[in-house]
Amino acid sequence: MYYTEKVYIVATSDKNITAFGGLNFIFKAINDKGIDGYLDERLGYRSVCARYSHSDVVLSLLGNSLVQGSFISDLQVLKEKYKEQYFHQIPSPDTVEYVCQGLKTKTIKKTTDKGVTHLLNYSNGMNETLVGLAVKTGQLKAGGHGYVLDFDNVVVENEKQDALRSYKKTKGYHPNSAFIERIPVHIENHNGNTPARYGQKETLSRCFENLKNALSALVLCAPIVKAFVNNAAR
Repeated sequence: MYYTEKVYIVATSDKNITAFGGLNFIFKAINDKGIDGYLDERLGYRSVCARYSHSDVVLSLLGNSLVQGSFISDLQVLKEKYKEQYFHQIPSPDTVEYVCQGLKTKTIKKTTDKGVTHLLNYSNGMNETLVGLAVKTGQLKAGGHGYVLDFDNVVVENEKQDALRSYKKTKGYHPNSAFIERIPVHIENHNGNTPARYGQKETLSRCFENLKNALSALVLCAPIVKAFVNNAAR
C-alpha cells in the first residue's frame, strides 16, 4: 500500500495586504490577454504628456464596479485601498470624468411628422469594440459558429435633467441592448419617450453588420424575429 503526501508551496508576496486582493488575479488575466493594449488601440492613444491612458480609465471603472463602487467618486476609495498592487494606474474621479467627456458622441435629434422629438446616442465604434473584446477573450469564436442574439429595451428610471417621461409614466432613458448569452455586443441609448420599435431596423442592422464582420457567423435572433419583420415593414 502506497501513501502520497500533498505538497504545499507558499509564495511570499511583496504587495501590501488589501481587501481587494482578488482584483490582482483579474487584472493579471487582463494583462496576459493584452486587453489594455487592445483598448488603447481601439479608443485611441492619449497625449504622451498624459499620465493615464484610455485603458487605465476603463480598467479603473471595471475595478470600481467589481468592488461594488456605485459612483465615479468611489474610485478614490479604490485608489487608496488598492495602491501598490498589480494594477496601480488608477486616475482620480475628476480625471476619469474629463477623459470620458472626450470619448462621448453627439446626441442625434430627430423630430417626427407629428412633432415628437426623439433623442438617440450611440457609438458604433464602441459597439465594434464590445464584439472585438468578446472575440479576443475567447468568449465568442469567429467562423462557423451560430449564436442566439437576445435584443431588448429596458426603461432605466432616473432624474437626470435631460431624461423624459417614459411609457411607464416615470422619467428615464430607454436604451436598447443586444446580448449573446451574458455577453453584451451592442448598446444604443434612447430617451425615455422613445418607444422600443423606433429605429429598431437601423439599430439591428448595425448590430448584425458588426457581428458579421467580427465573427463571420450566422446569428439567429429568435426572440425578436417577429417584431423585427413587423417593424421593418412599417
